[in-house]
Amino acid sequence: MSAPEPGSVWRHYRTGHRYVVVGVAIHTDGDASLVIYHRADQPQDMAPLWARPLGEWEESVSVGEARTPRFVRLDTRPAGGAS
Repeated sequence: MSAPEPGSVWRHYRTGHRYVVVGVAIHTDGDASLVIYHRADQPQDMAPLWARPLGEWEESVSVGEARTPRFVRLDTRPAGGAS
């Protein structure tokens, strides 16, 4: 899987919240890629930004006896076009 595109919208497997990807950053202590994102239901200028290693973003997690992606892509832009 390639890095998520800025402006793309994703749903978290556990919370069900929708998140908008701001971009992918490189950690200063190495070359680890971090996905930078915020909640889709909050204005970007007021929402806290979150950072998660790209490997965690892309991984599948156990839910009961099944495996599911941690994040599932929903759309390219959040409702209302704000990102």
